[in-house]
Amino acid sequence: GREFKQMNEIEVSLLAKLLDKQSCPISDHALHYALVMKYEVLQVFEGCDVGTYVYVIHGAPELQRKKYHRYSGNLLNFEVGQSHIMRIKRKKPNDITPFDEIINPYDDSPTTNYLCIKVDAAADYDF
Repeated sequence: GREFKQMNEIEVSLLAKLLDKQSCPISDHALHYALVMKYEVLQVFEGCDVGTYVYVIHGAPELQRKKYHRYSGNLLNFEVGQSHIMRIKRKKPNDITPFDEIINPYDDSPTTNYLCIKVDAAADYDF
């Protein structure tokens, strides 16, 4: 059988509502960039409590997730007001990421942001 590692304080599985998505100021989409988006946490399924709001880093947000990476979820596009089921990983300030640039439009965001591992549309799930 296939073993899965236990969730810990670094990785969190949750349901969250997208509150804000800024437009991306990068004109050269040849860069592998990411955009920080603001969510309201509705429910944590696994992992630690991340608070009421969470700031999540999404790579190349203009792409459908399956086109971005085959394991990155089924979300077709990021629309404010939609709820998402996400698996996220805490990003420490000096962690290496695969991105050439991370755009964070929020002055009020905490120093801890979260990298999105997988995001699905919550509408595809029954609770």
